[in-house]
Amino acid sequence: VRPKFRRKDARELPPVIAPALARPVAGGYASAGLLAYIVIAKFENHLPLYRLERMSTRWGAKLSRQSMVEWVRIAAEWGEPLYKRMVADLLSGGYVQVDETPVKFIDPDEKRGSTFQGYLWVMTRPGADVVFDWRLSRRHGELTTLLTDDYHGVLQSDGYEAYESYARTHPGVTWAACWAHTRRGFFEAQGQNHRVANGAMRLMARLYRREREWDEQQISPADRAVERAKPEGLARTMESLRRLALWARIRVLPKSPLGKACDYLLRHWQPLTVHLKHGHTRLDTNVVENAIRPSCIGKKNWLFIGHPDAGQRSAILYSLIVSCQRHGKDPLAYLRDVLTRLPQMNNRDDLTPLLPRNWTPVAVAANAAA
Repeated sequence: VRPKFRRKDARELPPVIAPALARPVAGGYASAGLLAYIVIAKFENHLPLYRLERMSTRWGAKLSRQSMVEWVRIAAEWGEPLYKRMVADLLSGGYVQVDETPVKFIDPDEKRGSTFQGYLWVMTRPGADVVFDWRLSRRHGELTTLLTDDYHGVLQSDGYEAYESYARTHPGVTWAACWAHTRRGFFEAQGQNHRVANGAMRLMARLYRREREWDEQQISPADRAVERAKPEGLARTMESLRRLALWARIRVLPKSPLGKACDYLLRHWQPLTVHLKHGHTRLDTNVVENAIRPSCIGKKNWLFIGHPDAGQRSAILYSLIVSCQRHGKDPLAYLRDVLTRLPQMNNRDDLTPLLPRNWTPVAVAANAAA
């Protein structure tokens, strides 16, 4: 609504019209709410844009796929400053979990009809935002550019060699392994040697039981570190597990499921026991594994990313949506509000209140102030 006024004392002058508010699509008809709906439909509800095009025809207001592709690009560009703040805040926390998932993409400059393999790398830690980053490969150098040479702290991951290599070449980084990946090997070995595999899993269950008790007591990271380091605590259980693996490994074939499980545990023993020295880490990387799930479901529906450059736009929007879900915020309400407010801001405005972990719905904030 743009009120129009005429001067009472000079009616011959042109009317005065209230200036239009800045919109996310300059000169376009797409509102912030429509952009938010398209983004949520694709990245949270996993609907390909061609399906949205068909659906819009039934609504009586057809939205072309080309227009929606452009709107997704615009939404990602508005979200990029928030995304960069999320990356910086995450890397400054001293503890990060990292994982990667393959995603196919099409490159128009290459052979027509062929798809290529790209990767969404994911970073997070308990209670923090989730950050996705698009890369065309899984090579070791991608991790260096992802975390940069300035990162200092604990890096937790699965057993992929790139993480160990990064920690080895960066003295300020401590690599921590995942106990869930270790347990998976013994779970798969139950069919071969049920007694030994079950014994190993019972010992690991003891580790998780102690951790759950500390979670229920809500002890601080400093106190958790003290509890973990006690001789009668996790250290004794881990040592029993190591001895069991040493005993079992020489009694089974190296390539058998149990042999591989024991070898994995012993090969990663040092990063697995790093948790005894830290109280803010988790025993497994389930936090980042769960964050990857929306993208894994999505790629089963939209199948591939349409251009190499579109991968990073997907990473930005996934970061905002999954972070909202992590903090219990409604992604649709968040994007509608943020895409309304960002076009009216400048580079001197503080973006902190618009980060997913800090964002508060306008109605809730108004009621609290009242």
